[in-house]
Amino acid sequence: MQSYVARYYQKDALNAAVTYMRDGGTAGLAILPTGTGKSHIIADLIQQLFLHNKKNRILMLTHVKELIEQNFEKLKEHWEDPPRRPPAGINSAGLNSRQFTQPIIYAGIQSVFRHYKKFGNISYLLIDECHLLSDKSEGMYRKFINGLKEKNPHLHIIGFTATPYRMDMGHLCEGKTFDSVFYDISSGKDFIRLIDENYLSDLKGILPKDKLDLSLVKKTQNDFVEASLDEHINRSEITKKIVAETSQFIKDRNKGLAFCVSKSHAEDMSFRFEQVGISSTFIHSDLSGEERAKRLKDFKEGKIALLTNVGVLTTGFDAPDIDYIVMARPTRSPSLHVQMLGRGMRPYANKENCLVLDYGGNMHRLGLVNDITPPEPISTSEDVAKVKSCPICQALVSLSSIKCKFCGSVFVSNPNDIVPKEEVYRGEIVSTPNDEFTRARPIIKNNQHPIQVTVQYFKGDKVLYRLSQETKQN
Repeated sequence: MQSYVARYYQKDALNAAVTYMRDGGTAGLAILPTGTGKSHIIADLIQQLFLHNKKNRILMLTHVKELIEQNFEKLKEHWEDPPRRPPAGINSAGLNSRQFTQPIIYAGIQSVFRHYKKFGNISYLLIDECHLLSDKSEGMYRKFINGLKEKNPHLHIIGFTATPYRMDMGHLCEGKTFDSVFYDISSGKDFIRLIDENYLSDLKGILPKDKLDLSLVKKTQNDFVEASLDEHINRSEITKKIVAETSQFIKDRNKGLAFCVSKSHAEDMSFRFEQVGISSTFIHSDLSGEERAKRLKDFKEGKIALLTNVGVLTTGFDAPDIDYIVMARPTRSPSLHVQMLGRGMRPYANKENCLVLDYGGNMHRLGLVNDITPPEPISTSEDVAKVKSCPICQALVSLSSIKCKFCGSVFVSNPNDIVPKEEVYRGEIVSTPNDEFTRARPIIKNNQHPIQVTVQYFKGDKVLYRLSQETKQN
């Protein structure tokens, strides 16, 4: 018996993928927010593709061993006949497994991209976190896909991501690999619905007082320069302030992640949290696989309250009870921004929301997770604010909000901005022509460019309606 009951949108995504391929689609994209259970959809899709034709050979590809293990376990959980025993294997150097011949293989791109010939004829290639795929010809994904297509020109590719864009190429469907989106629940309305239905946890962003000064940090078109971030952010006096302010915010919180700018930054921040009595450790790529696994296990079991990391826990890390994030890693990348925020979006018992202490100003720069600015080429000029702070609880909300959803306070506009002038008509809305209204002669200011034309309608001596238009025409 299948132990997992699919959510409605997971069923919809599965049906959309099957319909897409049945209608002739060969390179489609599914977009679902982080925390919505893409690995379950992948497991059901693989099972359906294999049972439809047991001659199909299916390869599920991703970039980190934690995701390979997580997705493979979901496949076993879903597999019905024989129960929990799919005809599948793993190809990952990090997991000490190098399988090539099973009908279903879960693999890491770094382990297999040079060995595409050993896989033979692959029918379906599924790519999790496919926003990491670059269309540059020398990239690992491109080399591997091109190699598989030499054996099977009709290879079907299905990608899954929460962020369907790259800073260096725009939307994934504008590149060489994917041609269309067959399922998408990443809009603002979708986020709100999924939060209301308790499938996602809300995020409460705060712009702390000790936010990072980025004025001296160098930028590229795509992001901040990592070495420059390390030079100007990784300083003991700055880290001490972050730790001190964070300690005040998280007194009622249980478990957190901190995103840092470098390995030494992660180590120093962990050490300073330990100094103020918050059990902490760090994770980065220099640690052995065994040590990383042990620290992650201790964190998930509650032996450690805070994990500091750099570039390790942005994707594929599943700890639903995370209820605060320390964002000490500034970014200009919408994809990285969403992936980091996604670590706190999984729901958990008695978890009202996940607090995001945005020291890097990422929400200010890129927006809330349900309203991210589309990735355009970024200039090196000053960033335009995408959010505003609630004056009562400090929570970051959209610029258009008239009420804070966290504390309920109503944002009041400056009265001087909304009081009409005395000569403006006040009364019922007029929906039909009326002989009482007088149309004044147009006021034309032709001594300027563009020329401005203003037309006014009066009722008595009151201005009812005024229309101004600029034109370059005489």
